[in-house]
Amino acid sequence: DAFGVHGVGGVLGGILTGFFANDFVSGNPSKKGAFYGKGEQVGTQLVGIIIIAGWSFFASFVILSIIKLVMGVRVNERSEADGLDISEHGESMLESGDFLKMQAGRGWGG
Repeated sequence: DAFGVHGVGGVLGGILTGFFANDFVSGNPSKKGAFYGKGEQVGTQLVGIIIIAGWSFFASFVILSIIKLVMGVRVNERSEADGLDISEHGESMLESGDFLKMQAGRGWGG
């Protein structure tokens, strides 16, 4: 969910900034977007997005690699087989019946 909200929203916002930027927003009359006569700003924004995506991938890879070495990134096989709702929360959503009611279209608790 985080990528769907922040990643996609950030990329879309970055690209659209290349179109809608004006000197009032940028504070620099030479930094305008495509709709204000400076189409190359879209390219500048795309380069920035690519650099940030690369840096984010690299940093995440390094952090996850360190975590994997120190403590692991997977749960044990028993917890995975039982389901994380049981091993982490001590209860099962499936046993409560709410999930089945929701699947049947009756909503939560109804």
